[in-house]
Amino acid sequence: METHARQVCGLALLALGTALPTAAQTVVGTVIDEGTGLPVPGAFVVLESEAGERRASALAGDDGRFVLRAGTGGRFRLLAELIGYASERSAPFEVGPEATVERTASIRVRALSLDGIRVESTSRCRAGPGSGPATARLWEEARKALEVVRWSDAQDLLRLHVTRHRRVLDANTLQMTDAAESRTQGIYRASPFQSLPADSLAKAGYVQRDADDALNFYAPDADVLLSESFLDLHCFRVVEDASEPDLIGLGFEPTAATGVPDVGGVLWLARGTAELSHLEFRYLRTPFPDHWSHLGGRVDFSRLATGIWVVERWHIRMPHRARPEGGVAGSPRSTVLVTVAEEGGVLDRVETLSGEVLARATGATLIGVATRAGGTEALREATLELYPLGRSVSTGPDGTFRVAGLPEGRIAVVLRHPDLDLLGLPPVEASVNLAPGAARRLELDAGLTAESASHLCRERLGPEAADTASRASVVFGVVRAPGRDAPEPGAVVHYDFGSGSRRALADSAGVYRLCAPAGAAIRIAATTPVGLRTDLDALGPTRMEAAPGGFTRLDLELSRTSPGIVADRRRGWSNALFGAVMDEATRRPLASAAVRMRDASGAPIVETLTDGEGRFVIPHPGRGGSYTLEVEGLGYAGVTGDVSFDEGEEVRVDVLLSARAFELDPLVVTARRRGMLVDAGFYERSDRGFGHFIDRTEIERRIPARTTDLFRNVPGYRVLPLGPFNSDVRLTTVTTLQGMNDSCQPKVILDGVVARAGGRMKQGAAAFANSLDNIVNPAEIEGMEVYGHASQVPAVYGGIDATCGVIVIWTRRGG
Repeated sequence: METHARQVCGLALLALGTALPTAAQTVVGTVIDEGTGLPVPGAFVVLESEAGERRASALAGDDGRFVLRAGTGGRFRLLAELIGYASERSAPFEVGPEATVERTASIRVRALSLDGIRVESTSRCRAGPGSGPATARLWEEARKALEVVRWSDAQDLLRLHVTRHRRVLDANTLQMTDAAESRTQGIYRASPFQSLPADSLAKAGYVQRDADDALNFYAPDADVLLSESFLDLHCFRVVEDASEPDLIGLGFEPTAATGVPDVGGVLWLARGTAELSHLEFRYLRTPFPDHWSHLGGRVDFSRLATGIWVVERWHIRMPHRARPEGGVAGSPRSTVLVTVAEEGGVLDRVETLSGEVLARATGATLIGVATRAGGTEALREATLELYPLGRSVSTGPDGTFRVAGLPEGRIAVVLRHPDLDLLGLPPVEASVNLAPGAARRLELDAGLTAESASHLCRERLGPEAADTASRASVVFGVVRAPGRDAPEPGAVVHYDFGSGSRRALADSAGVYRLCAPAGAAIRIAATTPVGLRTDLDALGPTRMEAAPGGFTRLDLELSRTSPGIVADRRRGWSNALFGAVMDEATRRPLASAAVRMRDASGAPIVETLTDGEGRFVIPHPGRGGSYTLEVEGLGYAGVTGDVSFDEGEEVRVDVLLSARAFELDPLVVTARRRGMLVDAGFYERSDRGFGHFIDRTEIERRIPARTTDLFRNVPGYRVLPLGPFNSDVRLTTVTTLQGMNDSCQPKVILDGVVARAGGRMKQGAAAFANSLDNIVNPAEIEGMEVYGHASQVPAVYGGIDATCGVIVIWTRRGG
């Protein structure tokens, strides 16, 4: 038996319209985000009467502009909708006869995520998508896309180059049978598919026999899916697919046993962005046996870089050939489906009517926006690194970004910004699946909110910040000398927000961080460590106001009235004296304790403060000698003790303060380190607790034959053999659908110089020559720093080629 079947319709295509010319009773304007004041491109703008009747609609352009014809005068509202956002209607306004009204649609949009929606064990199919909170939320997002599909299908805006196919597939394997495919190409100025009206499909069904006795298969288009008859005759529920964890579905199926062929299926949406991904549907109550599978179709949606949505590809499968089977010894005979016919198409190219190419079916595009705080403020001058592609892009003044010509597949995106580095916060990471000829939208937020500021003050900036933690603003920046770009490590920042003068210490990168009440007026200035006791008013402080909630950046210059340090004393100094100041009874770290160092003659060399964890670092001359250390803390008895160093030695000193006279030695030397690793900052980075550190003592204990032998127990790394006597290393966290990604090689820095860039590995002999074992011999290594996760990598070693890991090696000859 062979059936005669053909596809009659599919889903319409979504297009971004150009502005219509103004005319009588016309509303023109711009859609802007109420929080940022930035235009909202691609928003669907609807003009409604006060009674809720839709009078006109348009899609906002790249600049957020729109034009709407009201047709008659009256009172109206503007509704702006955008997939993945919640929106509100504007206040009513008047449009007079023969008038053109200019309106700014200030829309309060909040980014939505569907991550919280889950299938419950009690989930059942409910009549109407709005009958439950979860289905209503999914339908609201799907409806926005379908509304624009329906609107754009009525426009004459684009030229669509489509390749259509008809093929015959095996009913069991879906493999194409020999020489059973035909292809045609066509150019369309509107959707190449047309469906029957929804009421007609509800009455006669989605599979109908025509006058020639051929079966016509109809698919639901946007008009049908949005129709009252479809919503009334189908029930809805939330569905999930374990193989697609990034998607959440709105499933539908017929409710009434009308006896006519119907459809059931799923509208799949992306959990993170709420964008419509694709539609899957199947035919039900057909003239064919219920056990015949594969009768149905699929439509994949894609967003172009301009914001236009299109149907990227589609197919509908129908019965093609069947044969009778069984019937032995009086048993009933059955009909087995042998092959199915598939009709479908792929969008090759999209052009405007003037011939401008908007998209091709080659290469993917990534578009999106980066924001600072919950989507309310653009994140300018941020860098997005695409892993493992080795490409990067910067955000524009409005926080947007666009990268074209990307390959198909899932990539990782790392968002970096100088403010995150200064605050010691990790970069923002996300992943996205790219498809040829399509654009994917990604929204990234740095999380610099009032809540995160309060958390930072409470958890990381010490007890001094506790009184402001619930309503805090973090003030931070870099301290530099006047006329110089270089930061000033160890500078003292003096500030006052009405509760008395306080002090904060800039770290080894010249970065300071402090907490102030949200909205407080602050006086602030910076001095060298010698100016520790200088009065704030004498420094000519800068006056500023802390952000109402969140983060405020203010870079400072050393006050010109700040006492100086003799230049020749600072030459050759290294961070060699470090330690912690603690309460003698509780061992609790003491923040803002004053630490002063004097030379053998009693002259003060340097002063500093302890940070929120009671730590301090003091530079000292590398020539060796004895010094006096003085430590004072508010409410504690001051202590004095002697310390000495050999040349090039690093010494750790723990200092105990008490409210009573000391009976113990207040200065306890707990560690001595010397050599070139001290000057390289190896131990300083090791003490921070990020990364994996191997020094010469450990290397000699393990007796490695090759450098890669040192990675046998390094977390997150594995050894990759390249031959009988040569190996390299890779991160175990870098994988693809096929398994470990062996082409992504870590960056290698040798004695401060890049010895091998990170990223895609060279092949063949080049890979062998460029391996870690060929770069350095373990007998030459004095110390090695190994970083895996991007958030661990120090800024000086970071960059686009650091996403596969970074290995920093210090050789014995390098010292």
